Amino acid sequence: MKNILSMVLPIGFALTFGLGMALTVPEVANAGSKPAGAKNAKGADIKAAFSGKSWRWSKGGGYFASNGKFHGVFDGSVGLGSWSVSGSGTLCHNVTWYWDDGGLVTKKVKDCYKHVVDPDGKLWQHYKTGGWYKFPERKISSGDKYGSKVNRMKKKLGL
Repeated sequence: MKNILSMVLPIGFALTFGLGMALTVPEVANAGSKPAGAKNAKGADIKAAFSGKSWRWSKGGGYFASNGKFHGVFDGSVGLGSWSVSGSGTLCHNVTWYWDDGGLVTKKVKDCYKHVVDPDGKLWQHYKTGGWYKFPERKISSGDKYGSKVNRMKKKLGL
């Protein structure tokens, strides 16, 4: 991975891992203002939405283990860390991303994503560099879909 800072991440983390990645075109088009009448999501609901599930991205994905651990892969990098949710529905993750750029490169990232529920009961997300957009339920699936890729990447990088 020559320059992780210029890669584009899909909505899957909706946004960026703090690595300068941006939303994909469809999500940018759908990002906007906070829905009228929206209320903070309940932390327990957000935890349930992510716990034990994988999030598919354009060039990889991540897994949110029920014990608060996180791992993911993205375009030649591997991320290892933790995640948590506040009582007001803000999901935060602390992840160290590793990749080879003529030698092992690391980047520690802490990012947080706010969640609200609109009057129709639909979940919305927000990241500091984008607008509000509907939660991409179709990109979330039960179980760890990335563990074997993470293990292969860790071995390749000597982690």
